[in-house]
Amino acid sequence: MDTPEFKEALQFVADLRLEHQVVPSPEAEESSNSYARWLNGEVAMFPMGPWDTAAFWDLEFDYDLMHWPKSQILVNLLHGLDP
Repeated sequence: MDTPEFKEALQFVADLRLEHQVVPSPEAEESSNSYARWLNGEVAMFPMGPWDTAAFWDLEFDYDLMHWPKSQILVNLLHGLDP
């Protein structure tokens, strides 16, 4: 966790909220969860996998699946696993 690559990856994730404000604040997350905000059109992305799609077949808006945005450097912050 003390490598330049880790620091850059962590800063990238932090900047999503702090600089770009594309991640909800803790207060916004407490008032309405991500799934509800996605259904209401308040957020553009919702974390799900292809196994979840059957629950969304009858939605009144179009959606698609995509990979998460990423930095130039390939890292994985999920559970500390290596890429």
